[in-house]
Amino acid sequence: MKRIFAVIIFCLFFAFPPAGPAQAASLGEKLKGYFLLQVQSPGKVWYVNPLDGKRYYIKDVIYATELFKQYGLGITNADLKKIPVGSGEIAKNFTYIVDSDKDGLNDKLEAQLGTNKAKADTDADGTSDWEELKKLADPLVAGRGRLQFDQKLANRLKGRILLQVQDKGQVWYVNPKDGKRYFLPDAAAGLNLLGHLALGITDANLNLIAKKDLYIPPEKISYWGLTEALKNPAKVYLLHLTDQNYEELPAAVMQFKNLTELYLAANYLKTVPKEIGSLTKLRILDLGWNRLESLPAEIGQLTKLEHLELAGNRGLASLPDSILNLRELNYLSLTDTSIEKLPEGVKNLPKLKILHFNPPQPIDVCQLPMLGGDKQRLVGKIYTCQDADFYKVVVTEPGENIPYFFLSQSGKVICLNGGQAPAGSASSVNCALVDHAVCSAYLCNIRE
Repeated sequence: MKRIFAVIIFCLFFAFPPAGPAQAASLGEKLKGYFLLQVQSPGKVWYVNPLDGKRYYIKDVIYATELFKQYGLGITNADLKKIPVGSGEIAKNFTYIVDSDKDGLNDKLEAQLGTNKAKADTDADGTSDWEELKKLADPLVAGRGRLQFDQKLANRLKGRILLQVQDKGQVWYVNPKDGKRYFLPDAAAGLNLLGHLALGITDANLNLIAKKDLYIPPEKISYWGLTEALKNPAKVYLLHLTDQNYEELPAAVMQFKNLTELYLAANYLKTVPKEIGSLTKLRILDLGWNRLESLPAEIGQLTKLEHLELAGNRGLASLPDSILNLRELNYLSLTDTSIEKLPEGVKNLPKLKILHFNPPQPIDVCQLPMLGGDKQRLVGKIYTCQDADFYKVVVTEPGENIPYFFLSQSGKVICLNGGQAPAGSASSVNCALVDHAVCSAYLCNIRE
């Protein structure tokens, strides 16, 4: 969570004077319902539960989700509308939250309010939706129809997390500082927003508030690395070993017999041991962007597997036939691999809904100009030229340090970089065979 909150450490700081015994006793009471940002431990967010006055550590989105679930108070749509809406401008500080019409209300919030996300002034009365809300006017009624609020209700619910019982449990938070409600579209966005609304607090003052731990079901706790996970292997369900520079899968992984999710992306794995078949409770297996050249037949023993990520393993040329045993599989990604043909029957797996597969397609390189209107079709694919005079060529995204040209067997340089032959190339240059504009936005690499 340190990275998540790195951008909000400059947020509101709440300076508490040194507390004596009497002050310490009342601090938890005084801060009921507030989210607190631990300023001496950047990124740590706490919630002071208004029900018991104790602080709960919100470690990550899993903890946030459980907090909402365990301490959220159900509310009807009618009662929710009686509480004024908090500043939509806060959402502008987070680039991942979309505000299509730039009116200060993000799209997800507008969906809840019933305003038009594509129109800054829904009722076309000359005042933007957010400006109307700030003035307690109704953005859905032209002429600034007044919104009716129940201040007693808003005051009573200050600091509470609210769940819309008539709208799939959508989550809101009533900020005790202003008595307004803030929409939390999901745990990640909500946690960032709550971090922005939080009051800064020193470690000394935080320690004056009694602490209580949220109960998190073991199957929802993520482990990031082996050290902590190996302390109690039987209680490890979610294991993240992404980007750990592994060249071989650590044998210790096989101790986690209850694993349901295993993330091994962005390592240097060339093989997967056959023992992987012993992890029979796996539902998600991410092996993307490694250096795999094959998969063991034992992969077919993972009969509960629902999600298999293999994208980016460019040396992977085939799948074992045992893949057909994965009857629960609903997601399979094979993009940017060398697989040209799927085992017979893969597409007929009963629950397979998403299959990402773009096998190399033979094409005459001289036909590239004809694909000018469909450039995206070129990206990341290998083209076997029908003319025997050409080698294979791959068209990739810009930004990689690779040549812009390829050589024909007769020694001619075929340029795909705007017509400029590279220094030191063959003296016989012929760039006219290919329309340079077609590949001007892409880089072409020799594949012998």
